[in-house]
Amino acid sequence: MGTFSAIPFIGEWIQAPRRNRDAAARLAKAREAEQAAIRRLRLVSQDLRRIGLNLQGIGDNMGWIGPPYATDITMVAATVFDMADDLHEFTMQSDNAHVLNEEQLNLTVVLDGALSDVANAIRPGRREWHIGASVSPTPIKADRRALRYVLTRILIVVVRGSGQDGVINISMEPRDDGLAVVIEAAGDAAAARPDGSPSTTGLPSADETMADEDAKAISTRLALAHTLIQAHGGRLELDLRHGLGIRASMILPRSRLTNAPRLPT
Repeated sequence: MGTFSAIPFIGEWIQAPRRNRDAAARLAKAREAEQAAIRRLRLVSQDLRRIGLNLQGIGDNMGWIGPPYATDITMVAATVFDMADDLHEFTMQSDNAHVLNEEQLNLTVVLDGALSDVANAIRPGRREWHIGASVSPTPIKADRRALRYVLTRILIVVVRGSGQDGVINISMEPRDDGLAVVIEAAGDAAAARPDGSPSTTGLPSADETMADEDAKAISTRLALAHTLIQAHGGRLELDLRHGLGIRASMILPRSRLTNAPRLPT
């Protein structure tokens, strides 16, 4: 009788590996679906950021009309930016995003791609982009997606802190510990209306920007960018100079530079 009573146990023991395989397959399928959803959400966040830039540009272009129209559009743009940032941060925290996929890159090519994205997305808004002579082909080893994200976020922050036809300077500066990509809005970044009075687009001038968005608020917007550049061994520096505009620097450590360039000082 004891022998027969063991038969169900043996049957369960035989079927256990198959159940384990089925469970593993279901888990793998669920993870694939999760990763697909995360990728889709990341694309949505990128679309929202482009929409936000476009709304910012429309608000800038309408600045000469004055409030409430231009200001309302700029406020909507700020809301869209926040939604995009929150969504993107969620996707970056939900997968293995901080593991760097390093490759040999040309820093100026990555910078040009980020600049083109921002400049195109903000239309009909306009900025004057001044590319310094120090910006030259610079081979580096980095994660392409992460680096482009960091540069794009910096550009957006500086764009939002300037006005229509504002001047934005881009340069590279050698540092003792590496190389800095410096992006800054000139102090007279706000464009004037046709009648010569100040623009009223919501972020019209460096002075008003300082009152509306302090360094802590902008640093919060760049929190993920800080994390990604720190994963490269680098850092971000943010300088909100009253009356002089926003200056943001992305510093890459010397270890990331391939044949570290000799740049003009």
